[in-house]
Amino acid sequence: MKTNVNMTAERIHVALVADGKYLPGLAAARASIAAACSDPSRLEFHEFGSDAALAERIRRDFGTYKGSPMAFLRLYLPELLPDCDWVVYSDVDALWFADVCELWGLRDESLEVMWVRDIPSTRREAAAWQRRINPSFDPLRYGCSGVMLMNLRRLRESRFLERAVEFTAREGVLKYVDQDILNSLCHDTCGMLPAKWNVIRGCPRLAFRSGRPDCVLHVIGIGQRFDGRDRGRLPQFDIWYRFAAAAGIVAADPRWPTARLRLMWSAAALLQPVLSLLPLPDSILRALFFARLRRRMVGKGAR
Repeated sequence: MKTNVNMTAERIHVALVADGKYLPGLAAARASIAAACSDPSRLEFHEFGSDAALAERIRRDFGTYKGSPMAFLRLYLPELLPDCDWVVYSDVDALWFADVCELWGLRDESLEVMWVRDIPSTRREAAAWQRRINPSFDPLRYGCSGVMLMNLRRLRESRFLERAVEFTAREGVLKYVDQDILNSLCHDTCGMLPAKWNVIRGCPRLAFRSGRPDCVLHVIGIGQRFDGRDRGRLPQFDIWYRFAAAAGIVAADPRWPTARLRLMWSAAALLQPVLSLLPLPDSILRALFFARLRRRMVGKGAR
């Protein structure tokens, strides 16, 4: 399904990918992009779901992967969208409170992809094997593929998909799957976006507009809720459920929050500036950040 297109303004192409169980995430991502957009009539969504023939092709090209083969689908976008020069790609566990029109204006024709630098622990882990392939690999250029500006024209010209298949045949499927492939093949042709376009566990100088953060929130872990695997009652999940329920996509989470949980996350929100300086696991740092963000978004006494 596509939005109405304003033919007097340049179209903004947005690609979203989800198989059946992740459709609530796709709906929420789509709704948040449209709600935060200053000119929704410019939006043209390209949505890709379960496709048996394409899934079989992905398995043939990239082998067996423990998760959904759709994880690789963003690598096929240059081919799947032959008439598009650029596309905004977004994971469906992202909530957009920033204007995609602003992001669209950052396109740089000299680059193949543009993304936000990934968190330090992921960069360190990826660098261990990236340097084996490319001794000059720079971890500061390792991007998170959850939100990207993709120059599809340049990717087609560089035979990106063909090279990606060749790369996987040679190196195998690595831990971060398509993200590792993109970082390997686009290391010298990627550009770094401001941190607000993919906020995972914190963002320096985060601005607010009408009580909402001017950023894209990457709600990592919410996907497990879609397929029945409960990852706990984390503050970032409450932010997602509040938005999705208000948009009529899902019912509010009836388990959030108990009095004890509310007290715990309120304390975490107050202590977050100090606790975030400690060498804590990423999952805890992320929850602390979102606890503080939730308190700011829904109010100090909100349930």
